[in-house]
Amino acid sequence: MAGQPQNYDQFLVIVDGQLLGEADSVEWRNENSGQDVLTLVKGFAGQTPGPHKTVASISGFVPAAGMEFNFSNAEQNDSFHNLQVIQRSGSQKASSDGVFRNFRASGGVGQNAKVDVEFHGTPGKFE
Repeated sequence: MAGQPQNYDQFLVIVDGQLLGEADSVEWRNENSGQDVLTLVKGFAGQTPGPHKTVASISGFVPAAGMEFNFSNAEQNDSFHNLQVIQRSGSQKASSDGVFRNFRASGGVGQNAKVDVEFHGTPGKFE
C-alpha cells in the first residue's frame, strides 16, 4: 500500500516584493558549471568546481488592464531585480538577485494572452 492521500504545496512568485497573482507557472533551477574530470583508468574521477547561478522561467496571463509587472521594460533596461519563489505553506523559499531575459508575449484566436520570461541571477537555495 502506498500510503494515505495528502495535500501538496504550490509555489508563489514574488518580484521586488510584488506577488505575481497572474503567474501560472514557475520553474526554478540552479545551474552549476562544474566540469567532470574523466580519466582512462578511473573513469569519473571527480570534478573541477565552477560557478553557480539560478535560472527561473515564469509564465503568466495578461489581464485587459495590462501586465502586473513590466518584464519587457525590465529586460530592455537591463535592470536588476529580486526574485523569490515561496511555498504557499510558507515552509521554504528561495531568493535570487538578477536580470530578466528572453521576454515573450503570445496570444491567438481562442487563446489567452500570455507572457513568458527567463530570470538569470545569483545562486539561490530553498531554505
